Amino acid sequence: MTGIHKVFPANEVDTEDAISLKKILKGEGQWVLIKDILGFMFDGIEKTLWLEEPKREALLATLQKWIWAAPSRTAGIPFEEF
Repeated sequence: MTGIHKVFPANEVDTEDAISLKKILKGEGQWVLIKDILGFMFDGIEKTLWLEEPKREALLATLQKWIWAAPSRTAGIPFEEF
């Protein structure tokens, strides 16, 4: 707690400390290691970035459709989809 108080000094007038041992033991203020931001899942433990499941499935379906159309050479990738 002394490290926290070096960054956020306790208020001399206030009798109630906002950063208390009880709050630290309760787990308040911990870093979130997995976070969902703008449809991406950021994983701080594995250091990875994932799309949400529905978006990932839609993207994989589109890519598979493009791959299946490639050997025939009769259909290209529509510009709007690309």
